[in-house]
Amino acid sequence: MVRSTSVGEISATASADRRDQPNHELPEFLGWFGALWALSTFFHLAANSQHLLAVSGIGLLQIGMVVGAGLMLVRPCWPVAGGLASVSLLVLWLKLPVVGNHEIILGLVNLSILIAVGRRRGSWIGDAVPAARLVLLFSYGFIAFSKLNSAFFDPSVSCAVVFGDEFGRWFGLRVSGRTILQGLVIYATATVELAIPVLLVVRWTRRYGVALALGFHFFLALEPVGHVWDFSSVLQPLILLFASPAVHRRLDRWWDGWLARSRDERLLIVALSIAAQCVVVVAGWPAWLVASPIWLLIGGFVLWPVLAVATRPGRFGSLGEPLAIRWWRPVGPAAVVVGLASMIGIAPYTESRSAAAFNMYSNLQVADGVSNHLLVRRPLTRSTEPLVSVVEAPADSPLDFYVERELAVPIRNLSRYHVDRPSDLATVEIDGEVVSVAAAVSGQPSGTGGILAPVRYKLGFRRAVDLSAPAQCLRSWGPAG
Repeated sequence: MVRSTSVGEISATASADRRDQPNHELPEFLGWFGALWALSTFFHLAANSQHLLAVSGIGLLQIGMVVGAGLMLVRPCWPVAGGLASVSLLVLWLKLPVVGNHEIILGLVNLSILIAVGRRRGSWIGDAVPAARLVLLFSYGFIAFSKLNSAFFDPSVSCAVVFGDEFGRWFGLRVSGRTILQGLVIYATATVELAIPVLLVVRWTRRYGVALALGFHFFLALEPVGHVWDFSSVLQPLILLFASPAVHRRLDRWWDGWLARSRDERLLIVALSIAAQCVVVVAGWPAWLVASPIWLLIGGFVLWPVLAVATRPGRFGSLGEPLAIRWWRPVGPAAVVVGLASMIGIAPYTESRSAAAFNMYSNLQVADGVSNHLLVRRPLTRSTEPLVSVVEAPADSPLDFYVERELAVPIRNLSRYHVDRPSDLATVEIDGEVVSVAAAVSGQPSGTGGILAPVRYKLGFRRAVDLSAPAQCLRSWGPAG
């Protein structure tokens, strides 16, 4: 008999009914989705542990995330799912706007789960899954779309080449400077990322889209230093929601095998894994030493049945048939998250937001009324906020970051920076005039006052821009964004 869990509230009868209906959307899912979602939280925190190390307010809340994710693996239930989603969303809000694309995707999934828990509690996965599928399609679609810009296809600055060098370094291979390799990584990345959402939408290509997406992101995650594995871990459970019933049955069996262990055994395994990661982080060793191998083990374990279905669908009989999906069931959670995902994805093309807007590592540059996107040639709307170039900065000034990289900073960002560091002696150019930072921001709003100031700062933040052509790949944040 299939073990019943409080995550999905699925009985053995429901599992039998599901096997008899291979061409219809599964009525519910067992706990593998909740488990992989919890694991993606672990991997995200393992790769981004700066707040935990600082024992800040955010760090203390992240400890709650660790506890919640652990409980989802030891004793899954809807109160734990709701609690983990709630704390994760609070942490996301506090961290904004300095967050990555994968954190926004994870946040939208957490919102879907929180809404679903409020609606159906014990059967929350049934409500969360349709919304989570759409989160993947919209977010991934915007990420792929953002790469259709002239700079991404320029080998001298393309983020694909930058990441290719980082990946190739592990194998003694240098991508930059080699025309064939540069073209390969650029066009292969763009082609695969653009193809994945399309393949997932079309029913008869869905199994191939799942295999391509999981295989592509598993391959990228083989390089541990660049933190790609935490991004891949967030995508994994969402991609698997498009997999065939054959894959879901295999995942169900694995999850049931895990739950068949005693609770104490599960608790010990989870606690030892967390403790090992804590030792690595506290000792100052590379954060990936523990977390990345665990991810590769789980990722490879999950990838095998997906590849089996894609390459030999007949092996599983009718269960190898593609999954029929009712996209908008239920409408409520799906409509909310799709609306948010759409606003986030469109924001860079309106000059209203460029931080955590499904455009990271894409070379996309939309600023000062000009766009380097091949299809969106000009911004849909234009910001009136001036951009300031940092001309010169003392060696001890954080603003030297922008001098070295020749980046321009939105005036509001510089005003906020000046509030915290009023004695900075850097000089900047604004409206053709070279002045001190203090003179440049004089009379300019800093965005630090008023009730709505935090909301504008978090939801309308624009990062520094490279006004030269082609736009360089921005890998890191400066002191003013």
